[in-house]
Amino acid sequence: MTGSPLTKGSGSPPHAPRWVLLIHQIPPKPDYFRVKVWRRLQRLGAVAIKDSVYVLPRTEETVEDFQWQMREIVAEGGEASVCEASFVDGLRDTEIENLFRAAREADYREIAASAGRLRKAPPARDGRAKTDGQIDSELARLKRRLAEVITIDFYGAPSRRAAQDSIARIDAGKRTRHVHAATASREAVDTHEGEACTFETLIKRFGLADPALRAIGEIVHDIDYKEPTFGRPETAGVERLLSGIARQHAEDTGRITLGAALFDALHEAFAEPPKATADLPIPEPRSSKKPRRKKRR
Repeated sequence: MTGSPLTKGSGSPPHAPRWVLLIHQIPPKPDYFRVKVWRRLQRLGAVAIKDSVYVLPRTEETVEDFQWQMREIVAEGGEASVCEASFVDGLRDTEIENLFRAAREADYREIAASAGRLRKAPPARDGRAKTDGQIDSELARLKRRLAEVITIDFYGAPSRRAAQDSIARIDAGKRTRHVHAATASREAVDTHEGEACTFETLIKRFGLADPALRAIGEIVHDIDYKEPTFGRPETAGVERLLSGIARQHAEDTGRITLGAALFDALHEAFAEPPKATADLPIPEPRSSKKPRRKKRR
């Protein structure tokens, strides 16, 4: 590592340093201050290249961030320095970039995992389940966290798209449930437009472009019009389930709750990509000959 070496007679560095470093020594007490500094460095997106040495890509903003943190450390009785640097031996620039990618990769995977758990949370039917308000609150928190991580994703971690998609699926699921609930309600029975059934009409009104919803719409269309326009193999089974729900529950509340749960599960099944045929086990051929019984002696 070096500072900004000058070329002979030029009076200026051959190239600007790529990195800015914060080198600090924090006093052992109080304990909370060490944690506070660590959390702030995490929010800045800084990564440690060794104990008490943190690095960021050099920009005017990151230099100011480290200078602000340096002043805070010094004000609490610690020691800190900020320097611009280039690495000419030992640690390579590509290795530092990979440190940043690894840190953001962990952040994105954590967001995707949290979004997956939230998406699979059961509907609010008892005190243990999450209410719609709780789901909305957690979703808003995940969106804020994703925006924060994107801001400090300096070198494009691979799982960024997966984290974005996981949150987008929750939003799509919320809109889907609105469509399901509206379809199951008696108030929406006559919501048709042309040859489109209620479900198809609501999908269009909500502006949803989702292949899984389109497949469900085809099933609902054939059930509603009582003719095999699309002829999907799942139609008969879904119709029997809906008929059972209607028999069990005379009120709209019960029908909407169970109907929405049914369509949520169906949407999840259609949203899952089908397994490749090559990945499925090949069954052993059965012999047409009946096994011979052993004769008793």
